Amino acid sequence: MIMKHIKIILGILIVIIIAVILVIINFKQTSSTFSVENNDNGIIIVTAQKSGKNASGIGYITMKESQKLEVKANLKDKSSIKIEVFPKSEDTNQKILIEETFTSIETREFDLPSGDYTIRITTKKSATGSMEIKVK
Repeated sequence: MIMKHIKIILGILIVIIIAVILVIINFKQTSSTFSVENNDNGIIIVTAQKSGKNASGIGYITMKESQKLEVKANLKDKSSIKIEVFPKSEDTNQKILIEETFTSIETREFDLPSGDYTIRITTKKSATGSMEIKVK
């Protein structure tokens, strides 16, 4: 009789331990972050950790004469982040000056006239990695 109760208690404990492990694994797999930081020195830092599709943020840049916009992406496998650059005073659905998608470790430069710009950053797929957008 006692052995039967011990087996039942051990069975219940094993089920509870397995359930706790599955909850921890699920939490780690689904936890994600996507952040866009506008620094005072004119640099936009994008950080993604398993971010979902269509996570987005906005950054702001001021360009002076003869400067270029530099985007350094350091994205992991199968990550995809799109940037859209448009004049700060314009509607975000109109007058997109630059629309580029980044999927790996790469640096690109863009020529823009002097002025204030808004940069919309959006994940196209799940994304992990970082991006730095600055005036050079």
